[in-house]
Amino acid sequence: MSARVKHSARYVATRTALAVFLGYLFASSGGLVFGLALPTDKMTGLMAGTMATFLIWGLSIMWAFSVKQTRTVCLGLGGGIVASSVIASAMILAR
Repeated sequence: MSARVKHSARYVATRTALAVFLGYLFASSGGLVFGLALPTDKMTGLMAGTMATFLIWGLSIMWAFSVKQTRTVCLGLGGGIVASSVIASAMILAR
């Protein structure tokens, strides 16, 4: 038998909002880093970064619902956004 877990509508709405909005920001900054890191021309890097964005966003949404605490989602995705933004900025300035 499996145990049924009940969650309030507020819990689901909070997780959904965090997963969609923070996940999108994390995916777009991660896709930018991925596209900049590739040793190809700009257009190929742009296309690869865009494709990576969809993968990162989907994985971040699944991850947001798999962790136990909402604070972990905020800190994890927020930290990922900051880290990937700093890396992307450094990569752009190094060019």
